[in-house]
Amino acid sequence: MKAQAALEFLYTYGFVIIIALAIIAMIFHYFSLSLGSAPQCFLPYYLTCEQFYISPTELQLNVTNNFDYKIKLNSIIVGTRDDSFTKNLNVQLDRGKSYVIKVPINAKGKQFYGKLNVSYSLCPGTCDNEKYHLIGFVTGTVEK
Repeated sequence: MKAQAALEFLYTYGFVIIIALAIIAMIFHYFSLSLGSAPQCFLPYYLTCEQFYISPTELQLNVTNNFDYKIKLNSIIVGTRDDSFTKNLNVQLDRGKSYVIKVPINAKGKQFYGKLNVSYSLCPGTCDNEKYHLIGFVTGTVEK
C-alpha cells in the first residue's frame, strides 16, 4: 500500500519536480558564471568593434564602418567609474574599412570596464558639421 502511494505521488508530481529541478539548475548556472568578466567590446551595428586590447596605459579598439557611406570619426570618450578619457580623432573612414583607435587610459586592477561614446559626422558627399553619437562599452582583462 505504501509503495503504491509513493508511485502514485511520483506519477502525479514527477513532471513538476523535474521542471523545478531544471529551473533551479538553470538559475544556479546563470548566477555562478562571472558574466561581467567576459571580454566584450560592443558598439551598435553601424560602427562595430571587432577586436580590442587593454593595457594599463592604453585601450586599442579596431572599429569598422558599416554605414552605407563614408563617415568622419570626430572623437571618442572612454568613461570609467573614476575617470574619463577623451581622444580627438578627425579621421575619415570609408564604408567597410577598419581603423584602430588608441586611447590613453589609466587602467587600475585586473579588470577594465569603460563606457564608450563615439562622436561622428556623416559624409555622403562632403562631411557635414552635425555630430552624432554612438554609445557602447568595453570590458576585459588588463594585459601586462
